[in-house]
Amino acid sequence: MSCCSLEYRKVVNEEEKKINEKGKDTLPLFVKIISLLIIAGALGIALI
Repeated sequence: MSCCSLEYRKVVNEEEKKINEKGKDTLPLFVKIISLLIIAGALGIALI
């Protein structure tokens, strides 16, 4: 039923795993930076 060869499908799956792993590493760092900025801003306002 598939139009793709088995070897091609394996390559696509491997690339998808690599991309997903990169996404997992990048997102938490981005979230940490945003959280740090929010906390620093809140502390700055609290000290005024």
